Amino acid sequence: MSLIEANGENEVFLMRAGIDTAVGEYSVGSGVIGHSLSSVLTEDPRREGNLLYVTVIPISAASEVRSIELQSFLNDGVLRLNAMSLLDRSEGMSRPIMLDPDLVREELNAIKIYRFMDALPRASLIHGYEVVANEEALASQLRSRFDENIFLMEAPDLTTEQRSELISSPRRTFADTAQIIRHEPEHVAIDTVSATGGFLLLTDAYYPGWEVRVDGRKKDILQANGMFRAVYVPAGEHSVRFDYRPQSYLWGVRISVITLAILIALLPLPSVWKRRRHLTNLLSRT
Repeated sequence: MSLIEANGENEVFLMRAGIDTAVGEYSVGSGVIGHSLSSVLTEDPRREGNLLYVTVIPISAASEVRSIELQSFLNDGVLRLNAMSLLDRSEGMSRPIMLDPDLVREELNAIKIYRFMDALPRASLIHGYEVVANEEALASQLRSRFDENIFLMEAPDLTTEQRSELISSPRRTFADTAQIIRHEPEHVAIDTVSATGGFLLLTDAYYPGWEVRVDGRKKDILQANGMFRAVYVPAGEHSVRFDYRPQSYLWGVRISVITLAILIALLPLPSVWKRRRHLTNLLSRT
């Protein structure tokens, strides 16, 4: 491991298999390995039976680190780096190093925020789809081809012409636009423009109670990529509106309307009773 400081100096550290890293699978003939094992941090939750090892490499003096480079000299096998942090023992502080270039760490007072720079846009048009049988098949597809198609839990209701158009169209085109006009907790408005028909993918949670209308006509919301909402949109310019209208809300509206109608119907009754009482008194006097 090479640590390159801001002043250009380069400090090199060796990490030895079985002492600073995992023991690995290697042979020393009929002899016995003559050193202690490396420190085990914990079990690897992603791989059953594997262990995570930890090592601390002391830096000779306090310095401003510009970059860290790792080079493996293993003849066989793979050196897997799960995490790395810079430690300041005098201050009792640590700072993790982002191993994924798509992750950016930001700090707001005592809050640490990690931003994923390669995330999907909030709304986009995709012209390819596949139907998956279950969640296991979905997870396998998402790991390998996340941005090529949308993956649906059930087949969409499309015409033969619409299916043919999707097969012959590129998965994404730069000419497509999906612009969010309004985004509120219970209402989302999106305007789309595309040369061919496709699926509008909205990366908001798929949840019962949401409805969608394309140019004012109600359409089916599809469960896409396991957790998002999608709807088929034809070629051209279209207005798409998502509204949250759960059944509990609709029942509440119905009950309120019925209650109001009953109250209105009962309002004239006191005056009718008053007139009837007045006529009864007159008749009794005569």
